[in-house]
Amino acid sequence: MIQLGEAAAQFLAPMLAAGLLSLIHLPGIILTDFATFLFSLATLLSIRFPNAKTSTVRKPGAQSLVREMAYAWTYITARPGLLGLLIFIAVSNFAIGIAQVLFPPLILAFAPVAVLGTVQSIACSGMVVGSILMSVWGGPKRRMYGVLGFELLLGLGILLLGLRASIPLIIVAGFAAYFSAAIFLSSTHTILQTKVAPELQGRVFAVRRTIGWSSYPLAALVAGPLADRIFEPLMAADGLLAGSVGQIIGVGPGRGIGLLFITLEVLAMLITFAAYRYPRLRFIEDELPDAI
Repeated sequence: MIQLGEAAAQFLAPMLAAGLLSLIHLPGIILTDFATFLFSLATLLSIRFPNAKTSTVRKPGAQSLVREMAYAWTYITARPGLLGLLIFIAVSNFAIGIAQVLFPPLILAFAPVAVLGTVQSIACSGMVVGSILMSVWGGPKRRMYGVLGFELLLGLGILLLGLRASIPLIIVAGFAAYFSAAIFLSSTHTILQTKVAPELQGRVFAVRRTIGWSSYPLAALVAGPLADRIFEPLMAADGLLAGSVGQIIGVGPGRGIGLLFITLEVLAMLITFAAYRYPRLRFIEDELPDAI
């Protein structure tokens, strides 16, 4: 259900963006964005939370942020399966981050901005569908198989994004990628919530987000230079790979980004197979007892 809320936002925002840009322009969009934060804050302040139960788990000596994070890090590293899962999430986020940064220029290389908004909304509807399915179905019994299997499907979707400059293919591939992301993310969250003691989940999830999300800034940092300086020149009309790979995926603007997507996701799929071969990660649900 949490994933559904995030998916709904990603589904509606691109659909509204193009129309709002022409109607209220960029300053109006920024003001609207600020208003949504105020609305969210007012909603949060109106909620009354019950008093938390006193934990019987021994606390670290001092309640500083550094000590709390160190305590959570020690807890994770003592369980190789958890550490492997967090590293795997970070690698996946790196690939997803590059795809998110370069998806708009990939589309705008051969289609107008209105088409970009439509494609993004239809693709993000895959996450809405995946979240609804998870809410009804509950996911696979072996959560780790859901993580690895749908990570492969997510990678295949991003690979297909780069295969051809075709709007129908990109819509199908984007839908499949977002659909898989919903089940992949929900499965990872469920494993962590099941295996980590409730009184430690705040600290462990903070470390999980620090590790997992640290790859997004790195992806944003390298995406542009990789596309502009390496892959786009390779796939120009007179580029080094125009006569070989270019015969398959095409040449010209945007095709270098397509090749980058394909290369990145082939590597990500190989990493997924390697993760499956790591027994501590594959059998994490068997080796770690349920905390609840």
